[in-house]
Amino acid sequence: MNKRFVFVIGALLAAAAGCDKEPCAACQEEEAEIRHVVFESESDGEDHRVGESLLYVFGPTGELIGCHAAVEGAFDFFLTDDVYDFEAVVNKADLPTAGVTRAQLLQTLTTLAENAPDHLVMRGALDAHRIETDEKITVEVQRIAAKVSCVVHTAFPERLAALPFEIDAIYLTNVAGAQLLSLADLTPDASSIWYNKMDAEGPGEDVPYDLIFQQIGRSMGPEESFDAGVSLYAYPNACADDHGREAWSARCTRLVVRAWLGDRLTYYPVTLDPVLPNRHYRVDLTVAGYGVEHPEDRLSDYANVLPSVTVVPWDDGGSLEGLY
Repeated sequence: MNKRFVFVIGALLAAAAGCDKEPCAACQEEEAEIRHVVFESESDGEDHRVGESLLYVFGPTGELIGCHAAVEGAFDFFLTDDVYDFEAVVNKADLPTAGVTRAQLLQTLTTLAENAPDHLVMRGALDAHRIETDEKITVEVQRIAAKVSCVVHTAFPERLAALPFEIDAIYLTNVAGAQLLSLADLTPDASSIWYNKMDAEGPGEDVPYDLIFQQIGRSMGPEESFDAGVSLYAYPNACADDHGREAWSARCTRLVVRAWLGDRLTYYPVTLDPVLPNRHYRVDLTVAGYGVEHPEDRLSDYANVLPSVTVVPWDDGGSLEGLY
């Protein structure tokens, strides 16, 4: 879903506005008008919520005209009859509010640790727009992160049906943890911030573990469906894949279902290639046998694995299907 931020902009002559603010010298020379801005937003559902928000207005050469922090409210900018670029950043703290160009703002780093299910970092832009009197403009913002959810089905053959099957945990591995607001490069290198490299690494300082790992502890019968009811989150990752286990390298993000089948701990990893911003990946997993011994082992090495991947926008969801 693209959240919609509506800015209702009315132009008032500075002399008639009764405002105690003074336009800058450059604006005075070009007979600047006060643009009175009413900032509205839509917010529905946990991962659609809006906390702190910043609206930036940049001039034709990228210089900052003004910046205002608000969720909803009204404020004024002194603008001339020219085209402007708008940037909106949502749910991110510690952003510059003065002395920054648009290019510098977009080089700001955001990390997965800044996110929560009800506090997801978002960014949107409206380029080269000429403001008309009493105009309503819309800036749509998108989440930087992607969301992953999972449904597990069992379909064990008779020889395995009597064995107990328990989902121990569902988690993401090889999770990219940092991204520029510009989203200019979706291939973070190995020295960037990564979480759960090759397997679950456990909680740690500055690790958003509840976003990337969920303990489940759910037993399932030989023919049953289970909607885990959890959402996991990752930052964009379009790195080339690598399954080597000797040393860490940048690689694809995977959703992993870790389970006990009988007395054997087994893994069902599904590769998400690539992870794109503002997408919802719904994993629909049918388990009909043992998985692999390690999350980095290739399921494609097994003849009874038939995965498929569909990637769609967050609001519609997608599906990844596999038979094991």
